[in-house]
Amino acid sequence: MKTTKYVFSLMVVAGFLMGYPVALSAGQLATGRLLQQAEAASRQAMALAEEHPEEADAQLEHARSLYESLVRQPDMASGQLYYNLGNIYARLEDYGRAILNYRRAQQYLPSNAQLQANLQFVRACRQDQFEEPTGNHVLQTLFFWHYDLAFHYRFWTAIVLHGMFWSAAIILIWKRPAWLRILTALLLLAAIAFGTSSAVSIYAAHHQCSAVILAKETYPRKGDGLSYDHAFDAPIHAGTEVTILRQRGDWYEIELPNHLTGWLPDGDLEAL
Repeated sequence: MKTTKYVFSLMVVAGFLMGYPVALSAGQLATGRLLQQAEAASRQAMALAEEHPEEADAQLEHARSLYESLVRQPDMASGQLYYNLGNIYARLEDYGRAILNYRRAQQYLPSNAQLQANLQFVRACRQDQFEEPTGNHVLQTLFFWHYDLAFHYRFWTAIVLHGMFWSAAIILIWKRPAWLRILTALLLLAAIAFGTSSAVSIYAAHHQCSAVILAKETYPRKGDGLSYDHAFDAPIHAGTEVTILRQRGDWYEIELPNHLTGWLPDGDLEAL
């Protein structure tokens, strides 16, 4: 475990500084002080990691508490804060909450290479490993703009392309050079691509919900209660990423990456 912490420390040594200017500009003085304290505790933990690991963990726990307070404040959540919080949980080897916060950070920073590298690292550390379907890789390659660009970029790009298309179409009423017809067709295709991508994201936000298992070990049930039998023999562990299908009281029906389904109490998982 010490080697794992050391390797991860090398990966994120610059990462703890990423959130400071972004979050500080949006908060009040008290919030700025909280952020400074969190950054200081993070740096102190990095300095103590090799020679005083117990003190380093105490500093990380202090930084974790401060960052959790920050992201729960109105209008304070940001990709950089979730990224730093994910780094802290990874150092504490709480891979469930590390994945949860990295994925929240992805909603703000979908194309951040360091974030993606850290997420892949903690996914490799979790106990349960599910092979991603080959079709997912193909879709991510073919429709790269949908997976690599944040929603607001795709949404506003669709609007701009839509306006450019209609401007070009109006000009075509009076002038019809070949290059303008080609340009108009390309603008239409691009507007459809980005518009469809935005619509898919809006639909997913309202009808699909992803979650991460936080319990160290849990057995999904066949129904929404402890009186039901286990849905399958093996338990699932912290860091497993699931899709929430529906909610019934304090229980959620979830689907695993291998498409098996079961029910879990709300304390065992947290939605993105």
